[in-house]
Amino acid sequence: MGQIFISYSHDDHEYVERLVDYLAAHEILTWHDKRLEPGSMWLDSLAAEIERSTAMVVVMSPSSQRSEMVTNEISFAKNRRKRIFPLLLSGEPHFGLRHLQYTDVSDNSLPGPAFLRSLRRVRSRPAPLPALTPKPAHTLHGHQGLVLGVAYSPDGGRLASASTDATARIWDLPGGGPAQTLTGHSGLVLAVAWSPDGGQLATTGTDRSVFLWRSGTAIRHRTRHRYAIHGLCFSPEGNRLATASADNTVRVTDVATGLQVATLTGHTGPVVDVRYGPAGETILTASSDTTARIWRADVEDAPLATLAGHRNDVTAAAFSPDGTLVATSSVDWTIRIWDSASGAELRTLVGHNGTVNTVEFSPDGSHVASGGDDAAVRIWRVADGALVHTLTGHQGPVFAVAYSPDGGQLASGSADESVRLWDLGQRG
Repeated sequence: MGQIFISYSHDDHEYVERLVDYLAAHEILTWHDKRLEPGSMWLDSLAAEIERSTAMVVVMSPSSQRSEMVTNEISFAKNRRKRIFPLLLSGEPHFGLRHLQYTDVSDNSLPGPAFLRSLRRVRSRPAPLPALTPKPAHTLHGHQGLVLGVAYSPDGGRLASASTDATARIWDLPGGGPAQTLTGHSGLVLAVAWSPDGGQLATTGTDRSVFLWRSGTAIRHRTRHRYAIHGLCFSPEGNRLATASADNTVRVTDVATGLQVATLTGHTGPVVDVRYGPAGETILTASSDTTARIWRADVEDAPLATLAGHRNDVTAAAFSPDGTLVATSSVDWTIRIWDSASGAELRTLVGHNGTVNTVEFSPDGSHVASGGDDAAVRIWRVADGALVHTLTGHQGPVFAVAYSPDGGQLASGSADESVRLWDLGQRG
């Protein structure tokens, strides 16, 4: 596990010392310049520690805004592609960091559980995908209908799948069996999602209900959606569940009570996918109106950004692990990569011979995987949009892909009624 570099002004040292002790109490290793050894080469030492760190926390205040040293540290971290987590202690967000989500601690508080989880995720991020040819590891049979959704449990020990046979299944990994079959939906099961702690599995579909499964038994929540629910996602803290529907809306509900918290309206076509941002402060949606949109989480307001550029229905959307990028797939045969802050399109990935039904980022953010009507799973490099691998074997359109939490395996679900597990190589 790597360290987290703390960038700050010495005027804010009292808060930083509290922050360091707080993070240490939660077993998160940090480095700040108080640990410089006397007589050391100051700039060389700072650069070396940033290089050694997996991420940077910037304590934002008017003093740090004016600090040339903080500016240089941020610039070096960006150059080295380190993830930056801003904390707003006072004043306004730094000009150079306004495109990033920040955590408000202006009441002198310490950041909450979502911030800690984000730091833990980036500290345990796996190495980039190795340059090895993926190999099919297992093919899972049992569904008697199209497989439309797949999701790994947070610990990677189980895989859930959703199917038009009106069931969801939970497969024990690594071998993929035997499956636990979850029945209760009165229509097609279109999506599955695990809670962040892995204790619950949410399923939904054409019956407009959400089932929350724990140890094989379920609590059923009837939603206010008027038409089928195509996607659902837990918030990073696990207390909210967002559902995307063919009624053109996203509804956010409280997991414990099932009561509605907010409704996001604005799409002019069915909403087919929904994702929370990694910090839980934003929601990403995809729609057949040809756009994806980014919203403030749990707030009934206009979208923060509309990602417009596809020439046909958007079929899926995903945030990168650090939340700075969005990937979308479409009926127009393309995948597009966007800047989440500005909404600008960065690149278009072309290679599928038909509709692209699904797209997912790898856990390290370096690649995206996609599945399409051409029965292929394709893996692309994010940095330049290059097609790295094409995985063949399915006998029908691929509707769902998911990376294992360690990035070493990829699951795909298809119209051929199977789930395939692909080995991506030994993790470094």
